[in-house]
Amino acid sequence: MSLKKWFENFFKTSDFDYFKEYTVKYTSKKQKLYFEWCAKNRLFLNDLNDVCDYPIVHQDICAFSPFIHSINTSLTLHEELAYHGNYDELKSDYCYARYLIYSSKNTPNNASHIYNSTYQKVEDMSYSIDNLKIAQYKSAFRTIYSLFDKIAYLISRFFDLNDLKHDKKISIDNLFRDFTSKNNEWRPHKKLKDSDNHFIHALFYILKDIRKVGNSDSVTKWLDPNAVAFAEIRNAMEHRSLKIVDDVGYELVTSWNTYSNTEFIKIKEKKNILSNEIRELELKLKQAINKNNPLVTKQLQKQIDNLNSTLTYLKSSIHEKEKLSSHSLLIPISQFESRLMQLIKLARNSIIYLSLAIYLEERRRPKEELCITREVPLK
Repeated sequence: MSLKKWFENFFKTSDFDYFKEYTVKYTSKKQKLYFEWCAKNRLFLNDLNDVCDYPIVHQDICAFSPFIHSINTSLTLHEELAYHGNYDELKSDYCYARYLIYSSKNTPNNASHIYNSTYQKVEDMSYSIDNLKIAQYKSAFRTIYSLFDKIAYLISRFFDLNDLKHDKKISIDNLFRDFTSKNNEWRPHKKLKDSDNHFIHALFYILKDIRKVGNSDSVTKWLDPNAVAFAEIRNAMEHRSLKIVDDVGYELVTSWNTYSNTEFIKIKEKKNILSNEIRELELKLKQAINKNNPLVTKQLQKQIDNLNSTLTYLKSSIHEKEKLSSHSLLIPISQFESRLMQLIKLARNSIIYLSLAIYLEERRRPKEELCITREVPLK
């Protein structure tokens, strides 16, 4: 309410009418459509895009915050501009992933392409989509997901949060945790736990939405328990097998799973029953041996061997089911597209928060007696 009162004392909503009047000269119709899509989905790197999608927001103007540093003659020019260059790299990767999503979204699920037309594809009955659209979606997901660790690296270096020898351990998770502690319990980073920089806090809560932090679940898990976690998708994509499946096909696969899971439960129940029967027969066998009854002993041993043979087969079936059912992660394309859009919006916010976090810290620094302003060179 204080902000509302201040705003109404100094501004009128008509003061911002020029937002609507601002025009952009596009190089092509394709560029115009792309920019409009980005603005509509709130994907431009500027905070004004959070409240409107007029042409004035068709630019990624968020830049690395100005900061003060001492003169060091041992630094080369590109070393002095390392942070600015790194931030530009983050923006470039983000823009690349953003365009990959845009250029792929209208591609038909059954569209073929020459890039993978050189081999005969297997119909594995998962109804997975394997074309350029999915390849670009996966590339976009990988690129976006890696941005969070790169942001963590830049923050760690800029604020001197960790020794250089720990560089390989830096990730968006370890940025906020004390990874030098001897146990695996999640503890906050010593240099950040008392921070009142609310943009650092915002980055931490974005972390909680993409990865599990301690014993807490992400907000997405509460809102949509059926949504596959970002970290699970990334792990399957990089280390296992990720199949993005046609929505109708996913329903069919799920219906098949219902039948197979019922059969799986029956097999496990049968295994438990056999195990109990074998234990009872083994007890009888022990008694027969003690009574020196070779005929009964032989019969019981034969029964036990037959049951053990069946039990071995059941255990093998259970192991095979558990192994193959977890081999690939299947996700319907509509859910993957939704999660991809959520992820890129989190990345966009993170890049903006990174700049604002540094800006806030620089404002708090004591005023230097002498400062020389230097312009950041532009291409």
